[in-house]
Amino acid sequence: MKYENIIFDFDGTVADTGEGVLSSVRYALEKTGVIPPGEEVLRKFIGPTLYRSFRDLIGLDREASLKAIDLYREYYIPHGVYMCKLYEGMEETLCALKESGYKLSIASAKPQRQLEIAVNHLGIAHYFDKIVGADPSSISNDKDYILEQAKLSDRVVMVGDSPFDMQAAKRLGFDTIAVLYGFSSEQVMSAENPTFTAQDCNEIRKILID
Repeated sequence: MKYENIIFDFDGTVADTGEGVLSSVRYALEKTGVIPPGEEVLRKFIGPTLYRSFRDLIGLDREASLKAIDLYREYYIPHGVYMCKLYEGMEETLCALKESGYKLSIASAKPQRQLEIAVNHLGIAHYFDKIVGADPSSISNDKDYILEQAKLSDRVVMVGDSPFDMQAAKRLGFDTIAVLYGFSSEQVMSAENPTFTAQDCNEIRKILID
C-alpha cells in the first residue's frame, strides 16, 4: 500500500452535520438579538472555527463572538450534536479500509468532547485508531496541530472537504483526497490542487483499495 494512515476530517467528510450546526447557529444569533442570515451564509459556518465565523460572517466583535459561541454550545451539546448522519457508503468504506490494514484517524476542528459524542452516536468509533478534536478555546482555522496529533504513520493521506483540510495537509507534506460531496464546492476544492478527488464515499475506497 502506498499509504498506511488515512486521516479523515469529520464534518462534511464522514458525516453530514449541517442540520445540527445551522440550528445551533440560529439559536445563538437569536439569543444574541441578531436576525440569522440565509442558509447560504449559515452553511459557511461549517468547517471554520466558530469564532472566525461569528466575527467574519456576522460582524460580531470579540466579546460578542465569544458569547455567541457559549450560546451555540448551549444548544449544540444537548441537541445539535445528535443531528447528524453518515454519508451514504461511508460505513462500508471505513470497514473496507480497516479490513485492508489501514490505520484510520479523525482530525476535526470540532471540539474534542463534541466530536467524541458525535462519533459514538453514529456507532463508528471502533473503526478509528485515533480521534482528535480541537481545543474548545481555539480561534484558529489552521488544522496543522490537529493533523499532527492524528498522524499514525509517515505514509499518510488526508481526506477532507474544506480548503483548511487541504492547506494544513500540504503544509505537513501529506497527500490529499478532496471529497466533492461535502460543504465546499467542487470549484473551491479543485483550486487547492488535491492529489485525488472523490465524488462520493465509494470513490474514496476505490482510490485507496482498488
